[in-house]
Amino acid sequence: MSLEQVTLTVGSSSYTGFKSISMQGAANQAAWKFKIKTADSESAAFDEPAGSPCVISVAGFNLVGFVETFEPNFDSGSHEVTLSGRSKQCDFIDSSIIHATGRFEDKSTLDMANEVDEWGLGVSSDIDLSEVPWFQINQGESPFDAVNRQLKDQDAFLQGLPDGSLVITRGGEGGRQAGALVEGDNILKASAKHSTADRFSDYFVKGQSSVGSGEKPQQAIGKAKDGGIARYRPKLVLNEGETDDDRAKVRAVAGANRSQGRAESAKITIAGWRTGGAVVLPNKLIYVKSQKLRIDGDMLIKSVSFEQGSGGTTANIDLVDPRTLSGKKTNSTADFGTFDTWEVFDTSPVKPNEDLGT
Repeated sequence: MSLEQVTLTVGSSSYTGFKSISMQGAANQAAWKFKIKTADSESAAFDEPAGSPCVISVAGFNLVGFVETFEPNFDSGSHEVTLSGRSKQCDFIDSSIIHATGRFEDKSTLDMANEVDEWGLGVSSDIDLSEVPWFQINQGESPFDAVNRQLKDQDAFLQGLPDGSLVITRGGEGGRQAGALVEGDNILKASAKHSTADRFSDYFVKGQSSVGSGEKPQQAIGKAKDGGIARYRPKLVLNEGETDDDRAKVRAVAGANRSQGRAESAKITIAGWRTGGAVVLPNKLIYVKSQKLRIDGDMLIKSVSFEQGSGGTTANIDLVDPRTLSGKKTNSTADFGTFDTWEVFDTSPVKPNEDLGT
């Protein structure tokens, strides 16, 4: 497998010829990370201060961010510089929200996310989002933490794209990855995990709404049942923020779905950074076929780590059932043997005075 041609641009200067480079991104991660080590012959030319904006370019892929750490070192026989950093969303993740009231009323999560985006990154959504009656920022809370907190009961999350923008999404909404991962073809090494340890028979979500009859807040409760678990294993979750029956039920069903999804995962390493000629990207569905892993069907790319150095050029891909990240069930679950009874039975919300067995 030939090396990827990688160019680092910092200001008006461009660099190639690295000793090693790594980049990592994930579907439910708001920023990409990178680390570059220079070749001895190039180290003397590197003089870019920490905090400098940068672009890492590969054919069909650009990571736009900042050099956060600059580490030169040498000994009697070598001179090396290590640069590490993240994509532009790092400020959205680390900084605190400075807002006059810290309160948002009758706005969707997308509206709120763009209002607290002081850096002009651009927040979009590829799913429908309802308005929230009110939402209060916690003192010192970052935009990323506040938005993700509001997304919990909407069964969604924030994903950072390589270009520095953000998208509110669910698992698999990124579309399909070109090509496939096939044992005996492009898989160098792999492992899988099939487990019921995180699955429960019944899921309950409790919360409160400030809108109701009388002076007391109205209690909201939602429930869902995993028909694939025969033993009695209840799970109760308290929902933060404004909660009505519909939001409670959405989160209960989402909890059951995510637990089912977490039952199936795989780690696969391939030569190169591409499948079907396209750079591997998170939150895309890809067909996986491996008799040894007992997998034959679509899985979701949860994260990818690109590596290039003395060990060659590889991509380490973490794969999950899409339901792990709020996505939809795929054809893959039918081929996992003992897990072919995965269904979520969405029941109507229980009454506030109903015994939850807790």
